[in-house]
Amino acid sequence: MISLDTDVIVRFLARDDPKQSTIESRLIESLTLENPGCMPSIVLAEIIWVMEELYDAGRHKVSAIVEGLFQTRP
Repeated sequence: MISLDTDVIVRFLARDDPKQSTIESRLIESLTLENPGCMPSIVLAEIIWVMEELYDAGRHKVSAIVEGLFQTRP
């Protein structure tokens, strides 16, 4: 199991650095039921903070991000 950190998920969501976003996308897309990823609860809190404070994402956008993260299946 791979533990995903805040940097990996935020880079995947923001897609603001083409080189890094490609790397993060490959990592996330490689996750499967046999090789799953996990996201510690502190990472979720950090993602919310980063998206609100650094990317000016509003409440609705952050809500959609969190919902999307919880609905993601390998």
